[in-house]
Amino acid sequence: MTNLPVFPQGIAQAAVAVLPADTTSKKTIRTGSTNGDKIENISITSTDTSARVFNIYLAVSGTDYLVGTINVPIAAGSDAAVTPAVSMLEATAMLPWIRKDQNGRPYLYLSNGTVLKVACQTTVTTAKEIDFVAHIGTF
Repeated sequence: MTNLPVFPQGIAQAAVAVLPADTTSKKTIRTGSTNGDKIENISITSTDTSARVFNIYLAVSGTDYLVGTINVPIAAGSDAAVTPAVSMLEATAMLPWIRKDQNGRPYLYLSNGTVLKVACQTTVTTAKEIDFVAHIGTF
């Protein structure tokens, strides 16, 4: 066994839009690839005129486990820089289990088949949407 570091071998993006028709249904952001993934960032933007709270789930072996919640302010990232987009992995007060690397950057590992999901606690306002975009290193 060697002590050599292991680095991601590829990059990927994953995105999901949460729309009014989704009501409070869980939406998949990413399913862990064959050799696993390192999610390095999840940006959340909103055109909603109301603040929203999202439940965050990890599905392991087909069972969804609630691992935390995150607040998304009104018009986050979509109102000419007045309200910034939300960095989901930076929300360490709401998701204290998120790890940080040696440079202080948060990350989340997803093993093969583990699914990262989100669900809004209330229905998104008509004609509005909330987007989750993940930047991922694949192994």
